[in-house]
Amino acid sequence: MDWDFLGSGKKLVVMGTHKKILGEIYNTFGSKAVRIDGSVPVNKRGPIIERFQTDEKVQLLVGNIEAAGTGITLTAADSMAFVEPALTPGASDQAEDRIHRIGQENAVSIYFLYPEGTIIEDRLVMLDRKREVVGQVVDGYDVAEFKFSDLIAEMRARQG
Repeated sequence: MDWDFLGSGKKLVVMGTHKKILGEIYNTFGSKAVRIDGSVPVNKRGPIIERFQTDEKVQLLVGNIEAAGTGITLTAADSMAFVEPALTPGASDQAEDRIHRIGQENAVSIYFLYPEGTIIEDRLVMLDRKREVVGQVVDGYDVAEFKFSDLIAEMRARQG
C-alpha cells in the first residue's frame, strides 16, 4: 500500500468500529474527509455519500462498519482499509461490498491495518473460525480462500 495514498489523488474508504479511533482519523484529514458513524442520522447520510462520490477534493470516507457498511454505494473508491476488524465475517463482507458494487470499473483492494502482537490478531483469527463455521453450516464446505491466521503466521515467520 502506498503510505501516501491520498497524495495519489485516489479515494479511500477507512472502516473501523470505535468512534474515538474513527474521529482521530477523520480529524487528521480535515476537509479531505467525510465521516459516517452512528452519530450521523440516516437522513443526513445521503449528502455525505454524494459528496464523497462526486467531490474531487473529498478523498477519504471514514466509516463505522455498522453504520457505513450496508446499503450504500461508495464506488468512487476502489480501495478500503480496515483499521479495526468487524465482529462477524458478514459485517466485514458487507462493508467490503460498499466499494465492490455494480458500477465499479476498477479492481478492488482491501487492506487490513493492525498492530502486531495485539488482541486485534486474536480477533482476526476468530473471524477465520467464524467464516469456517458459516461456510460449513450454510454451504456444507470449508472456506479456505484467505485466512488471517495464515497471514499472521507468515508475517511472524519473516520476522524471526
